[in-house]
Amino acid sequence: MPAKITGKQCRQARSLLKWNLHDLASRVKSILARRIDSFEHGTVHLQPWENEALATAFKKAGILLKADLEVALAKDTSSEPEERPLNLMHGEGGRIVLSTDEVMLPGDPQKTGPAEQPARDEAQKRPEGKK
Repeated sequence: MPAKITGKQCRQARSLLKWNLHDLASRVKSILARRIDSFEHGTVHLQPWENEALATAFKKAGILLKADLEVALAKDTSSEPEERPLNLMHGEGGRIVLSTDEVMLPGDPQKTGPAEQPARDEAQKRPEGKK
């Protein structure tokens, strides 16, 4: 049985996708924007084929129609690269954080763990000429 979408879900899904009424209507060519607007405001009921067309358009765009009558964006992690923080601190030649547990200092080919970080951080904080 195809998913049945409510006016509230339709509005929420459009909001998540940042679509206006005309964006949605252009994806569901068989339904006019003013009919979708009336549906969202509860002044008309859609025919089953219209409801199915809306639900299909949202599913293709990555919207999940949840059983509790809410909507959510489906997270497709297969196409996203793994995020690793990369921060350059202290200007050029400063410390580069590769992840939360690895630190590489310029000119130091070895990676150091978190236990060695405080000593190296202190050494970098000292003003030039003082050691």
